[in-house]
Amino acid sequence: MAGLLGIAQDAGCKEVRCQHCGKYTEMGGVLRALFRAILERLGQGEKVKVLGFGIFRRELLKGREVYPPHASASSFSKDRWVMRFRSSSVAKRFLNQHREEK
Repeated sequence: MAGLLGIAQDAGCKEVRCQHCGKYTEMGGVLRALFRAILERLGQGEKVKVLGFGIFRRELLKGREVYPPHASASSFSKDRWVMRFRSSSVAKRFLNQHREEK
């Protein structure tokens, strides 16, 4: 499985230059900050749209009674938030065109 940093390096994005001060920053730091900001926005209940890629959103999974196969007694899972992603039609078209070319 490819890592995001490896993909960024393959795309020629090893470093990013700040437009204000001119210093270079490692791409790994930029990606960590970007995804942390996305998670913070999701935590506030916002949807995050990445143009041409898709939409991240959060969804509440209600707690329920769970029956593990190895235990005789049931337990209860708590409510929890999960992250969902829906790919954009642009991304879907790109993937399907790419598949047909092979």
